[in-house]
Amino acid sequence: MSIRHEYYENDERTTLSIFDRGADPDKISLAFEPRKVTYTHGDKTLILEPLKGQINPDACDYTVGKVKVEVRLVKIAQGRWGGLIGDSPDPLANSASTTAPTPKGQRKNWDSVTTEILSSEKERTIEDDPNVGGDSAVNPFFQKLFADADDDTKRAMMKSYQESGGTTLSTNWEEVQKGRVDVKPPEGQEWRKCSNQLPVSSPSATQMSRLTLIVAATRTNGIGENGRLPWHVPQEMAYFARVTSKAPPGQQNAVIMGRHTWESIPDKYRPLKDRVNVVLSRKSGLQFDDSVQVHRDLASAMDQLRSLTEPPIHRMFLIGGAMLYSASLQLPRTSPVAYVDRVLLTRIITPPFDHCDVFMPDFLGEWIGSKDFNGWKQATAEEMDEWCGFAVPQGVQQDNGVEYEFQLWVRDT
Repeated sequence: MSIRHEYYENDERTTLSIFDRGADPDKISLAFEPRKVTYTHGDKTLILEPLKGQINPDACDYTVGKVKVEVRLVKIAQGRWGGLIGDSPDPLANSASTTAPTPKGQRKNWDSVTTEILSSEKERTIEDDPNVGGDSAVNPFFQKLFADADDDTKRAMMKSYQESGGTTLSTNWEEVQKGRVDVKPPEGQEWRKCSNQLPVSSPSATQMSRLTLIVAATRTNGIGENGRLPWHVPQEMAYFARVTSKAPPGQQNAVIMGRHTWESIPDKYRPLKDRVNVVLSRKSGLQFDDSVQVHRDLASAMDQLRSLTEPPIHRMFLIGGAMLYSASLQLPRTSPVAYVDRVLLTRIITPPFDHCDVFMPDFLGEWIGSKDFNGWKQATAEEMDEWCGFAVPQGVQQDNGVEYEFQLWVRDT
């Protein structure tokens, strides 16, 4: 039985999606050879030979999901294959003309890329992906464009998408850098800035609470891929647990998150221990542990946390996801809800994790050329240690093949 499959690539690797719903990880067999991939699962077999370029069998890996198996093929020589299967000779052996960077001034045909992705998406059915027609179309679309783009194109995409409220996605940095990108709702529709996510309600300005955002993000502010963290860095996870748990005797910290962030935490780790867990969700009928606070919005959550005396709350951390990060960062200093005055940022340096499909807002303005980091200042090592209450490892760290750095950014008040 043949299996439907798709792929996308960058210079370093080709990512292959094999659509095998409900595949049993214990019964899957994947064999990698320099120019061949063989997948078997029961009576299903997929043989890809000869691959257009050589791969490193020892470096290739895969993950098994509910709908598909994602296979990551690491290339021996950097460059685009332009296809998955090809006859000898290996195109990478004489790839000077096919893998050379696009000459300066010559723009990529983004319309062609878009057509390719959307045409592929039309062939998908609900049997392939239960989210077909929604994020399943947007994610590969954004991943493909972003992974293939140069730095200026990435800046244009990030700036246009964020400033337009998701109504515009431009790849033209020369145009986008000239000013703020306007909101452009679909014809016949009216744009209204979402007011039900973080409503301003009863608390007075004198009760304003400080919020600290904590997030791990790539250089391009990627924070997730397919509903999960793209990296596994145990030392960073230990740091997250320590900094969000540390409080004076008799007090506790609160961790505030959206429903999807809550669901992304493995069952055995939730609720996050030694912290007050707060989940924001408007969906009814959800089951939570009795110790978990559930609120429809941030305003009511902050109201409840401010009134807690058993135990009193020491600090409040917002731990995700992207929509909450974005909405909370936009709250003004005078907001009666809360004010984000600190961001604990773990900057993921390498690998680039180009296939992220969820992004942290560019709060520092790095991608739009801000010279003053949008009013944020990076704390010194001493200041970070003092605020966290322990010695935070300084400089570039390395764990499980990932390079990263712990940073504390403080908003200029």
